[in-house]
Amino acid sequence: MKTIVILVEPEYEENLGLITRAMKNFGLKDLVLVNPKIDHLTGKTRSRSVHAQEILEKAKIVKKLGDALKLADYSAATSAKITKSNTMFRNALPVQEFSRRFANSDATIALVFGRESSGLDNKEIQQCDFLVHIPTSREYKSLNISHAAAVLFSQIYFAKKKINFKIASKLTKKIMLRKFKEMIEKRTNIDNKKAVLDSFKGLINRALITEKEARALLSAFFGVKK
Repeated sequence: MKTIVILVEPEYEENLGLITRAMKNFGLKDLVLVNPKIDHLTGKTRSRSVHAQEILEKAKIVKKLGDALKLADYSAATSAKITKSNTMFRNALPVQEFSRRFANSDATIALVFGRESSGLDNKEIQQCDFLVHIPTSREYKSLNISHAAAVLFSQIYFAKKKINFKIASKLTKKIMLRKFKEMIEKRTNIDNKKAVLDSFKGLINRALITEKEARALLSAFFGVKK
């Protein structure tokens, strides 16, 4: 499992520096900043980063979240604002469960953190494959972003084991979704085709489907030999 850390519009130098320090603590190297509101190479950021300044120096800067997500096979939005509704993008996985699912895969995973002031908006969350949260006290649920990052990084670090299966590639998943969409578009008895497509996408992601399984499904249901 390779992990990319994506920060959307970071606002405070101190937090950015502390996040890179936590990345270094748990063996993470790849940082992407989406439309940052600060200079990531200021003295204040560097001082908080301590021995992780090379992560700052090698950080990629992009304008849109979509550009950053292209670097990963799967993406996980992080949020303290979760609900018990049936809305699939608000059904969050606890960080322990997320770590367990991905620890043994060879996938590239993007961990997406939002703004310190307002987090990620719904549109940004919907661009991601998962929503992950850290269980905390009901009395005070919100964590400082650098603390949340450290908890998430540590959970993934301790869950990692020897890679023993090959996860479906981004291209294979894209083909599956395209073929499924083509299939339901031909059906006249489906009222909300977007909801059906979203449900299928969620099913593929939650199942953590392997490349072998995906190829078998493409062959059996869609007659595709990839």
